[in-house]
Amino acid sequence: MNPILKRLQDAIYNQLDPLVAASTKKLPPFPTKHSSQSFQQQFMDEYQTLTCKNTQATYIENTQLICVHLLDKIQTHRSQIATMELPGQKKNKRVTQYSLLENTLIAYIEFILDLFPHYSNQLQKIPAIYREQLHQQLVMFIQNNKNSALLSIVVSAFHQKYHDNETLNYIDYQYWKKLIQKLEQIHENPNQVTETDIMYLLIRYNFNDEGFHEYLMQYFEAQNGIIESDRHHDPLEKWTMLLKKILLLQEQKGMALNPGMARCKKTILQCIRYEIKFNNQLSQNKKSMATIDKPENEAPILFNLSVSQLGILFRAMVKTDMIDTKVNVTNLTEKISGIARTAYKEDLSPNKLSQAYYAYKPAAIEIVKTRLLNLVRWLQNCRPTDCLKAVFLEQFIDMVTVLP
Repeated sequence: MNPILKRLQDAIYNQLDPLVAASTKKLPPFPTKHSSQSFQQQFMDEYQTLTCKNTQATYIENTQLICVHLLDKIQTHRSQIATMELPGQKKNKRVTQYSLLENTLIAYIEFILDLFPHYSNQLQKIPAIYREQLHQQLVMFIQNNKNSALLSIVVSAFHQKYHDNETLNYIDYQYWKKLIQKLEQIHENPNQVTETDIMYLLIRYNFNDEGFHEYLMQYFEAQNGIIESDRHHDPLEKWTMLLKKILLLQEQKGMALNPGMARCKKTILQCIRYEIKFNNQLSQNKKSMATIDKPENEAPILFNLSVSQLGILFRAMVKTDMIDTKVNVTNLTEKISGIARTAYKEDLSPNKLSQAYYAYKPAAIEIVKTRLLNLVRWLQNCRPTDCLKAVFLEQFIDMVTVLP
């Protein structure tokens, strides 16, 4: 064991034990204060004498374990001091000594974890003081922000971990530390934060808690009701946009509240894709019924455009009010596919046209743009003979009318 660490261990067990202190009138001598730098230097001196990787790993893991154990022991001493009848000055001095030791040991642990992350035991339980710090930080954050259903779920999940000492390890600690930090960042302007902002953050950090899973299902059901009640917009368009938003959420690598459980993002994406599949199938069924009712001798309109280009064209017409913006896109694609054909004899089904309407391609945009520019030029240069004759005839009639 590191000699400095050994001296501190002896001090914590033999000199700073409150029960020992209570049995003596004089406070036991406190060991010389050691800085974190002296710990680190002593640690590196001993580490460099070890040539075997297994021995190095064991030395690092044992040092980490001893530091955690000593920090927990100091925490126990703190609790005992709080219940003992000691003079105020003596109690305050003892608490100060505990704080000095805690700060030194915490700095030592962080030094080991930063320098040797591949050797340190990330599954080892964290010291009680780490849990206290997280708890205080979370409580203060909740007090400074408005009441929120999602924040209540976060607090509840933390308390489950917080009271279960055996499950809160270094991986859990790093997760909660980062999550609370990010929650604080987005709440720098609390009036601008919505429940959706918090939800997206929790999805990105894979907050796969059971309570959050239930919240996501309720959110999904609410979205389903909103989309179904909106008669002015195509359900497929709304579900596709929601799918796009969730897909664009970048999950933080290696972050998960419960690493062995399903990811939040995967859960909600499965629900949205099911709705999209359902709406696509519904469109196919409507097309089949329309085909049955369609007269056999009805000739289709031939477009010198591909399916992708047609999708872009009709989307542009809807977005620029050439077609009523309140039109149901599903009905529009069904009607167009029923009366139109492409020059390339592609499958112009409602499903294909609907996909082209939403998932447009850059190349198709450029071709349609060129066609529309040609159309504009034609209109600008258009001087039809019939129009000139009509104007001349109108002027002639006016002239004859005014003759005596």
